[in-house]
Amino acid sequence: MRRFVVALAVLALFGGQALAIDSHAPLQALPNEQVQALADLPEVRTLSLGVNGVPNFISGRLAVLGRGDASVQALRFIEEIAPVLRATGREEIAPVGVVVDELGQTHVKLQQYHNGIAIVGGEFYVHLDEKAGEVNGFNGHFTPAEDGLPEKALIGARQALIKTARDADINGGRVLEQPELVYVVANDSKVYLAWAALIDYVGAQGPTVDRVFASALDGDLVTMHPTVYNALNRKIYNGNHTNPDNPTLPGTLIFQEGGSSTDAAANDCYTNFGYTYNYFKSRFNRDSFDNAGSALIGTVHVGTNWVNAYWNGTQMVFGDGDGTESTYLSKALDIVAHELTHAVTDRTANLNYESESGALNEAMSDVLSAGAEVYKVGSVNGNTWLVGEDAWTPATPGDALRYMNNPTADGYSKDYYPERLYPSCTPSSSNDYCGVHGNSGIANLAFYLLSQGGTHPRGKTTVNVPAIAITKAEQIFYRALTTGLMTSTTNFQGARNATKTAAEQLYGVGGAESTAVTACWDAVAVPGGTVAVTTLTNGVALGSQGAATGNYLNYKITVPSGQTSLVVTTTGGTGDADLYVKRGALATSSSYDGSSTGSTSAETVTISNPVAGDFYIGLYAYSTFSGVTIKATYTGSTPNFTIAASPTSLSVVQGASGTSTITTAVSGGFNSAVALTASGTPSGATVSFSPTSIAAPGSGTSTMTVAAGTAAAGTYTITVSGTGGGLTKTATVSLTVTTSGGGTTVLTNGTPLASQSASASTWKYYKITVPSGQTSLVVKTTGGTGDADMYVRLGSNPTTSTYNGKSDGSTSTETVTITSPAAGDWYIGLYAYSAFSGVTITATYSASTGGSMNETESNNTTGTANTVSTSGTTVTGKIGTSTDVDYFKVTLPAGATLTGYLTVPSTKDYDLKFYNSSGTTLASGTNGTGVAENVTYRNSGTAAMTVYIKAYGYNSAYSTTLSYTLKLTW
Repeated sequence: MRRFVVALAVLALFGGQALAIDSHAPLQALPNEQVQALADLPEVRTLSLGVNGVPNFISGRLAVLGRGDASVQALRFIEEIAPVLRATGREEIAPVGVVVDELGQTHVKLQQYHNGIAIVGGEFYVHLDEKAGEVNGFNGHFTPAEDGLPEKALIGARQALIKTARDADINGGRVLEQPELVYVVANDSKVYLAWAALIDYVGAQGPTVDRVFASALDGDLVTMHPTVYNALNRKIYNGNHTNPDNPTLPGTLIFQEGGSSTDAAANDCYTNFGYTYNYFKSRFNRDSFDNAGSALIGTVHVGTNWVNAYWNGTQMVFGDGDGTESTYLSKALDIVAHELTHAVTDRTANLNYESESGALNEAMSDVLSAGAEVYKVGSVNGNTWLVGEDAWTPATPGDALRYMNNPTADGYSKDYYPERLYPSCTPSSSNDYCGVHGNSGIANLAFYLLSQGGTHPRGKTTVNVPAIAITKAEQIFYRALTTGLMTSTTNFQGARNATKTAAEQLYGVGGAESTAVTACWDAVAVPGGTVAVTTLTNGVALGSQGAATGNYLNYKITVPSGQTSLVVTTTGGTGDADLYVKRGALATSSSYDGSSTGSTSAETVTISNPVAGDFYIGLYAYSTFSGVTIKATYTGSTPNFTIAASPTSLSVVQGASGTSTITTAVSGGFNSAVALTASGTPSGATVSFSPTSIAAPGSGTSTMTVAAGTAAAGTYTITVSGTGGGLTKTATVSLTVTTSGGGTTVLTNGTPLASQSASASTWKYYKITVPSGQTSLVVKTTGGTGDADMYVRLGSNPTTSTYNGKSDGSTSTETVTITSPAAGDWYIGLYAYSAFSGVTITATYSASTGGSMNETESNNTTGTANTVSTSGTTVTGKIGTSTDVDYFKVTLPAGATLTGYLTVPSTKDYDLKFYNSSGTTLASGTNGTGVAENVTYRNSGTAAMTVYIKAYGYNSAYSTTLSYTLKLTW
């Protein structure tokens, strides 16, 4: 498995969008860099933040796809959004799976590591729409390296697990595997270093196998992940038939595919397996629980009067029931489908079976088992929304284990997120792993309302959910579960985001289905719904404001730099409105920078010398208020900047380039960076800026380079825009593109350009830029028909009488070699002595071999790096131990490109990285075993720089006998 330590690049206000903050997270201001990076994303439709302020769900148009396979694209995207994720560049990430769904969209699963150890629950997905050429989603749990994870265990595995077993009330348990030191994402969304082991014991729900995570620092219980999922949330009574605490599985064969039996429990198990298989196959084209056609294995008659059924990771296990609490469990299709859906979840989202993710795990089983019942009978009926009704309390008609349309009817389950069970707890079998069965009612009711429409059965909210029918609702929930939109740590807000995104992908953005999904989660008060934020204008009053007791109205005003005060006032009206103000996040009664909480609706908050940015204003109805006027006023100098170009007109020959200096000047305390962009560039030309933005306070210069390329001759207006501090200023440059003998095509070193043609007595022109230090430039034409003569000249287009080299044979196969070419632009003219077509032209420059050298130890740090002074030098070395790394360094001239080609032994996985003097990764190559690494980096600065090259073994690969070679050219 390849693991990549990605070099996460730093990018450049997230305005006009309401953040959907995780309900567990404090509402705190985001760092300016993160806010700016979010604003730089092309379009964000959904954004959810975790407790550490790192997004756990983003959807929209997030990036444009470049070259490379899906895994490469996903890793590149994570690099690009580093500031959004608060990444440091030291995070270890590896792609571990790629799924292409029925819509043609691609979902790349990535796993995070720390110190080479996988973080359990530390996985996330990047979603690619390759048809649209864009990244459209990110979700999962990402941990920035700066979070300071511990490196070493302070307590042994045995001591830690004994203490944790005591904490979790595990008595007489058996450890089934060698304990492993891991990092794990716990219920509080934090990452812990823990000892992990499977423990088999008899818990509150009967035979139990849990993966237990014990803190490697103090032995405290961190979390537990069950591997046996019980159908019933009841106490289990052991029988003396096949002991359910330790059953012999699978038992004796009764019959198999194509057979039959008079045993009712066995026959119903067989039949219900068939319905479940056909449901998943016909509705979702899923071939068995693993989508690989695995056999469905069930064992009936376990225990005596045993009231339970479960999926053990391999097969189904059924009790016969006691005749009072239940009849035999295999009788109920929804129980069978429920347990097999656990198997589907295991192999897709793998939702941790504890707290909110565990409640979603249970709910997904209820949701899709309801779908299986509808598949069997052909329509929705009253029993669709009853769980286990065919087997549960046979003497009580209409009774069920759970009620999806009215969850609290079972006396345990919850249907309203603010009233959920165990909002903060450590999972164990005695608390239903923090209420996985009880809290499943929240998602169950959301699904019911999405399918059938209506309002909350107990009137907890007044949201009226439009019905979209179960056939669409099940497709949305299934897609959210199986295409990477949900991960092991997904909570209720994450499920909201996942199902809304699934609805958008299936039925369109802004459609009735996605609107209904939003409403169904609003109806059960799951966080993350759209928060209405009204934008205020400086000094302009907004009247007629009102809200009922306990509700907030939210406002925002963007304060520029250089202000001396921000004053927010409410006046007039009736009732009691309290005022809260906070920079960078929604203001509440528990999170604010300033507050005013008098007994009327006349309130004032003053913020002195406010820092530039968005200030949010919360108006809380301590008691119902109406007719209130709110006004926000900032005072001070008015920040501003100007932008100018010099010269304001450029004339550039096709294939050549010109420059203009862009100058910005600030006033009034303007203190923001100014980002530069250009529009109006003709097709075939390019515009670039160096630097691409002018740092705060936004005063300085940037060089704009216009490369005419293959743009058609003519005059164009290029508009240069500078954006910063909420302001945009523009300047214009007139660009005239001229031809020189029919236009100039830019060639790439060593890359053939085919299908060239010209009519008799006309020219075709080309150009290649040769860097310094090259020993030869070879230009060739091959193939085609006719007679093309070749002329090559430094600095300008050649003629038949002015050139540095020529070849004028009687065909179109010509070669010109320039020895030790001077650095600069070399122009190539093909003259049609007679009409030619189908010709291929290639221009290749190359440097001397640079000789060879051997690696000299020790060179395991940048301070002891071996110096390579000549371009083209080939170094021979060894990665001699599991900890050996080899450093080399070169002085890279301004404008030069460094290429490192690492040839590795066929049985070894060696990687290559480039660093600058600050330790920042410039480029890297991380191919697999036996595959060479080819890494390049261009020094785009105006001065020479030192580049450090690191060769090392991935995952401790090394050899005391096998050598590698590293060729460095620039």
